[in-house]
Amino acid sequence: MGKPVKGKRGFESEGKGIGGQARTIGAKFPPEIDAILRSLPQVLGITTAEYVRNAVITQLKNDGLLSKKPEDKGTGT
Repeated sequence: MGKPVKGKRGFESEGKGIGGQARTIGAKFPPEIDAILRSLPQVLGITTAEYVRNAVITQLKNDGLLSKKPEDKGTGT
């Protein structure tokens, strides 16, 4: 998680390469999966958001919807 920012609501970015144009998407999970996701910071040392973000990016690449080349930032077109 980022550092608290005095006088602002929220946290300072840790530089995940997302930028200021990032949008939020929410998802609901069954209790068993929710518990696993919430344990990730203690178990793996990464945030739940980072884990889910990486999983979605991996799936988009596997489905051919996002380029697999690290230097490409757009879709797989």
